[in-house]
Amino acid sequence: SKYETLILPQNLTEIGVSAFKSSSIDNVITIPSGVDTFGAEWFSGAKYVHFAASVPVAKAADGLSNVKAIFVEEAYIGSYKSVYSAYATRIYPTSQLDETKQHFVRNIKANEWEITYYVWGEDAAIGNNITIDGTKLNIVSVYDNAYRHNYSGASVSFADTVTKLGAGNFAGNKSIKKADLNRIQILGDSAFYGAERLAEVDFGDDLETIGASAFANCVSLNQALSLPESLENIGREAFRKSSIRSVITGGAKTVESKAFEDCSYLNWAELPEVQVIGNEGQNNLLFSDCDSL
Repeated sequence: SKYETLILPQNLTEIGVSAFKSSSIDNVITIPSGVDTFGAEWFSGAKYVHFAASVPVAKAADGLSNVKAIFVEEAYIGSYKSVYSAYATRIYPTSQLDETKQHFVRNIKANEWEITYYVWGEDAAIGNNITIDGTKLNIVSVYDNAYRHNYSGASVSFADTVTKLGAGNFAGNKSIKKADLNRIQILGDSAFYGAERLAEVDFGDDLETIGASAFANCVSLNQALSLPESLENIGREAFRKSSIRSVITGGAKTVESKAFEDCSYLNWAELPEVQVIGNEGQNNLLFSDCDSL
């Protein structure tokens, strides 16, 4: 038989060798805050763990190999990422599983929800048709790295309600060829960094910020970019080492250093509204090594 839920006693202090190794439990296992001793491979190959403790136990990291996701209270995320650095992109704020069992989500304020972790597969439009207790959630945001490890679709798009895509979500992705940002306003750092097959991006009409390295090392991104008038800022190294052919920066007022560095196919650039390039005191190299420009 398969257990769906496991609740541990609150007075637990020790978890032994291989206690949850390769567990098939789909729900999150919460480790009480008093546990300070962890045996070898105690959670190796298991899925989802929630640490209740505010201070991470360093020894616990040794037994987390192949863990899918680690959940902690948001205030503790920085500490856990520091101590469990090998799993930094798999640490998320405390969340709950939706009814499709494909998304972990959290309520961020009033009637607004955020996807924190995606289990596996391909969403038709990220943020659509996510429910809890039969109620459709208003998804407005995607947390950092939520889709980083498990998205397999050839394209990605977003529901009209989603306005923020956090850092690292599709970094290193090897399947996405096309992205439609739709109503996204804030695109996080390294959002598509190194997405080697990404060839086409629709930036929509609402984009305000392109984060640092958002499209860096996207070697297949060879389109002529015409960025929207809504745009305000292009981050450091945003398109570095991509294959873009031309760029019009739209409404962007600030373009940070090295934004287009080493774009060897870039042969045309217009910066119609730009007021600030780079940062004072830095070697900004905005178009350095753009040999065709």
